Amino acid sequence: MKTIHLFFTMVLLGITTIQLQAQTNDWVGEWNTRFTHTDALWKLEITKNSYGEYIGTFPDGKLVGKITNGELTGTYTRTPNSFDRTGMGKMGEFRFVPTANNKNKFTGYYKVEGKDIWQADTWNGEKKLPPSLVEQIEKREREKKLGTINKDFLPDTHNIWTGTWQTDAVGKLKIVASDRLHINGKANKPIAGSNRSTLFDLEGAITGGSNPNSSVKYYQGTIKTKDGKQGTYSVYMTDEGKFSGHITWSNPGHRGLAATTQEDFSGTKTSSSTPSLVTYY
Repeated sequence: MKTIHLFFTMVLLGITTIQLQAQTNDWVGEWNTRFTHTDALWKLEITKNSYGEYIGTFPDGKLVGKITNGELTGTYTRTPNSFDRTGMGKMGEFRFVPTANNKNKFTGYYKVEGKDIWQADTWNGEKKLPPSLVEQIEKREREKKLGTINKDFLPDTHNIWTGTWQTDAVGKLKIVASDRLHINGKANKPIAGSNRSTLFDLEGAITGGSNPNSSVKYYQGTIKTKDGKQGTYSVYMTDEGKFSGHITWSNPGHRGLAATTQEDFSGTKTSSSTPSLVTYY
């Protein structure tokens, strides 16, 4: 009897250990997260280091946490860009609470450094799970019917902007879309009657931020020249490989000019290859 009792004790201990290990690993993986008020959508990648800490990375930020009563709690740090609308500030605390009966979802809360209350804007997440065998088979059958069996991934839609463009306002424009919030460009426009060019730097994003439901055809941001002239731009892809819009230049001090002047800004794509932004040419 003692042998049988010891056997079942060891079995129960093993099951408990496995369950605890599974619980600690529930947070590891890729999560799709959304803020309820701003509707911003972020990918959050969580790993666990050798010290038992959970490290999470998301656009322009990082979090470090630990498990307390099944919840993941800790601190975050960020480098917010000019398009940020979350109100999270540069650092603060977070608390992720698993949804009852569904370990693959959580309701998240955050508190900005220096404030005593948790923000009303919740930071919620759902784990990205690998497709089931049935889903993989169904996907393969769909690809066969569409003739795309060799295409493992569809291109990111924001990449319609990546490439080289010939424009009226800034001459040759090179754009690289790293993601929906980071679409940068460099341009050069020859100055008539000289061997010099005006050089431009562009920093922009898809209008609507990271919301996947917003149109990727709208692209806006800031523009500046090497000699200090600054402005903003807003363009729309009117047709495949063509865009149209305007640049609004600032006129500091006015000097008899209006506070701002507007210039038409249109372009045609000449290459879809990813250009180098090391140089302007």
